[in-house]
Amino acid sequence: MDTFHQAVAKYRECSRHVRNEYFQPSDNTPVAWDLIEGWQKVDRMLFNWMVLYPNGLQPVECGQSHPLIVLRITGGATVFINRDKLKNSGYWDHPTTKLFSDDCMLTFREFFDFDQLSPIDFNYVMAEISGAKDTDLNGRFALIEWQHIKFEKK
Repeated sequence: MDTFHQAVAKYRECSRHVRNEYFQPSDNTPVAWDLIEGWQKVDRMLFNWMVLYPNGLQPVECGQSHPLIVLRITGGATVFINRDKLKNSGYWDHPTTKLFSDDCMLTFREFFDFDQLSPIDFNYVMAEISGAKDTDLNGRFALIEWQHIKFEKK
């Protein structure tokens, strides 16, 4: 297995553990959302130090896709694509529900879970779509189960 992919997988496992053990909100109060926001800063540091810096990559602004981390779909993958372009939230009900490795370019944004107040699994990877054969997909975000992709450094 590629060492860059291994670094991302190791980060994913570490991040899930730290989040679920030490930053898990106990209820749905405003304080819980403060904890989630604090966690996002810690998570960003873990990603920088476990994935980016050891691989000669620089961080990008929080909330941005990393242009030098691309995802390769292994085989075909069922995906959720957002309804509205340039939004990484809202409805994930675009009619396209399957992507193959040669359909488009996928740039890594972050690991994703639908419910931020529950223990996380990071089962999905959020990626920004570009260079798609179906040009309607360009500028949209996709959620792909992480076991169907390989992380590569551009």
